[in-house]
Amino acid sequence: MIHALMNDYEQLAARLASDLALIATVGETGHVTRAAELLGIPQPTASRRLAALAEGWGWRSCRAPGRPAPSRGSWRSRCRRRCSGRSA
Repeated sequence: MIHALMNDYEQLAARLASDLALIATVGETGHVTRAAELLGIPQPTASRRLAALAEGWGWRSCRAPGRPAPSRGSWRSRCRRRCSGRSA
């Protein structure tokens, strides 16, 4: 029982680390495609993972349909403010 729980926690930790790496890399590069290349995963996989994270956490999309994406600098600034606990 304990061994099974530890395995579950290890899998969860690995997935969380992978998701955080994806989010951080997208934040640094400003591009899902470039982040996927750097992480060695297909771009569609990265996009699906980001969409699943957004859905699961109730995040709003970074880009509303028909509207331009925020600039990399402004997006990065918002992410840093949110991660530090300050409002965007």
